Amino acid sequence: MGDIGTQYFLGNEEIINSYVGDTPIIINPFVPPPYPIPLDGLVMFLDGQKNVDTSSGYWYNSYGGNVTASLFGSPTWDSGTGVLSFTHQQGFETKPTPGAIDLTYTPEYTVIYSGRYTGAITDKHGRILVSLSNTGPTNLLRNWSLGNYSGSYAGLPGVGPAYIAPDPVVGKFVFQPSGSYDTNWRIFAATAEWNDIPGVHDPRTQSLYLNGEFITSSVTSSVYPAGPYGVGVNTGSYTDGIVGSSVYENSNCEVADILIYNKLLNADEILSASLFLANRVGI
Repeated sequence: MGDIGTQYFLGNEEIINSYVGDTPIIINPFVPPPYPIPLDGLVMFLDGQKNVDTSSGYWYNSYGGNVTASLFGSPTWDSGTGVLSFTHQQGFETKPTPGAIDLTYTPEYTVIYSGRYTGAITDKHGRILVSLSNTGPTNLLRNWSLGNYSGSYAGLPGVGPAYIAPDPVVGKFVFQPSGSYDTNWRIFAATAEWNDIPGVHDPRTQSLYLNGEFITSSVTSSVYPAGPYGVGVNTGSYTDGIVGSSVYENSNCEVADILIYNKLLNADEILSASLFLANRVGI
């Protein structure tokens, strides 16, 4: 065996100047990226384990840009577990500074996050992750929600303008099970893709994944194939974190991590990201 000497790198391979016979010993063959998740197309990672400033009221984007999330109502952050806890009158919303992460008309997107209900069954348990509202004629068309819904868990990726839809086919969710209330952590992922021909909006194909596994897809026919205009908890067109009235779909809930991509991740990439988030919350 030769002498043990200086470390060398060949690309991303770290090499020690040591030999077994004539064979070099290579250790640490891959230098890990900032996060062991797909990074291509990642425009926002709200990392529950860092970059949370409850005193100033901000949850900073850890990867992909400088759009931040603004906390309201003084939610609780556990830096040890990386979990943000919200009552139905607390929440956050991504702020359009310097520009919104607006997926309303992007050709494709993927959103993945970890969340769960908290508290007693008698507490408020509506939606968790939702699109923000926006000024203008499309304000009430932003009926985008993903994850828990109405005391159960449901997959509700962007279905376009439900409730006041000009196209009655749109008034449906991608998936809505009849499960009962629980406080289990789940990893929800939503994808959507469509082709935008000038003057014509083609139907949007939307898919739901739960804990990394594909659940179902649907095709939404609409002149408004809306994805989320930013994201938030206890905010948006159908929630009101300040009032918390029974007519709104707020929730007592917890969220740990949120990933937003402006591209369509494939099944393997979604599984990889979901496993990373699941490990963080002990699934």
